[in-house]
Amino acid sequence: MIRELIDSSTSPLDKEKGGTLKNRYVCAVVMEFINQLFVNGIPLQPQLQTVVLGFLFEAKEYCVLQQLLQFSVLDETYELARVLIQLGSKSNIDSDSYFEPALNLGLDMMLRLKLHSEIVSTLIAEDYVMRALDHAQAYDVIGLRYKALIENVDSARAQGDDIKASILSKRLSKMKEVSFSAV
Repeated sequence: MIRELIDSSTSPLDKEKGGTLKNRYVCAVVMEFINQLFVNGIPLQPQLQTVVLGFLFEAKEYCVLQQLLQFSVLDETYELARVLIQLGSKSNIDSDSYFEPALNLGLDMMLRLKLHSEIVSTLIAEDYVMRALDHAQAYDVIGLRYKALIENVDSARAQGDDIKASILSKRLSKMKEVSFSAV
């Protein structure tokens, strides 16, 4: 009877992993610690932020990560944006660590950091070419990598998607005309 009571309890120990603490419990403790830091006006140190991020990635607590970003608990950095983009990348889609909203979180962070050429490069790499062109035009990205865009046009033609290839070609030629007429 006691064994049944123990097995049905909400213990923080994970019985499947030999009595280690459950990730949810550790996450709750870490979140309460961070909450107390902010209640007492103590800033989150970069080393502690790295530890928290490492734990959240390892435990796959992406919703908690999203909340920490939403409420500006974590510092916005280029490195964190790159990690988020990798987490939500199409190349990571078959992985256990794939989290689709992370791509947009990383792109939004880069936008706030004003890293427009990086945003364009990332969008091209993720095959969001039209979004990349829109962003490049809206933010007047000078270092636009025409070679990568032309490769996308060639790739679309090779795959038989002539409509996409022609749209991209027209858009590129218009952007070139605008950039040369401004000079």
